Amino acid sequence: MDGFGSRTGPCWLLASTLPRAEERARENLNRQGFGTYLPRVSRWCVHARRRALVKRPLFPGYVFVDIAQAGCRWRSILGTYGVRDLARVGGMPTKVPASVIASLRDHEIAGAFDETLRVTRLAAGALVRVVGGPFHDVVGRLVSMSDQERVAVMLTILGHETLATFPARDLVSA
Repeated sequence: MDGFGSRTGPCWLLASTLPRAEERARENLNRQGFGTYLPRVSRWCVHARRRALVKRPLFPGYVFVDIAQAGCRWRSILGTYGVRDLARVGGMPTKVPASVIASLRDHEIAGAFDETLRVTRLAAGALVRVVGGPFHDVVGRLVSMSDQERVAVMLTILGHETLATFPARDLVSA
C-alpha cells in the first residue's frame, strides 16, 4: 500500500505529463483504475480564418491523480503512457490537499476558467482593469464591445481621456 492515502477518501497526487499529452495520460490512468482530474480553460482559437471554441488544460503538462480508488499503488503511475513523473519531495510523491481539488472544481463549475465569458459579463460603463500589454494595471471604463474579442475602453492617462481597444482576454472587472 506504500503508506499513502486511505480507502475512505481521496488522496491526490500531481503527475507531470509529456508535452501536450495530458488527455492521453488521463485516459490511460483511468483505464488502470485511478481517478483523475484535468481542469480546463475554454477560449476562442482562430486558425485559418476560422474561429473555434477550444478547451485546453489549465495547468499544461500536469494532471491530478486520485490513488485512493486504485488501492494506493502510486508506483504504477510512473509506467503509464503519457506520464513523465510525479511531483515529489525526498523521493516520495507530494500529496495535493483535497480542498485544493474541491476549490478548483468549484471554480471550474462557476465558469472562472471560461475566458469566453469574461467580458460578456461586463456592461458598458463598467470599470475594467487591463491585465496584459503596455497598459498593465491601468483602470478604465468599458465603452463598447465590437465583438467577443475586441473591447473599447476609455483610459485616463496623464490627465487626458484616451480611447483604446484591447483583446477581451486582457481585461478583468476592476
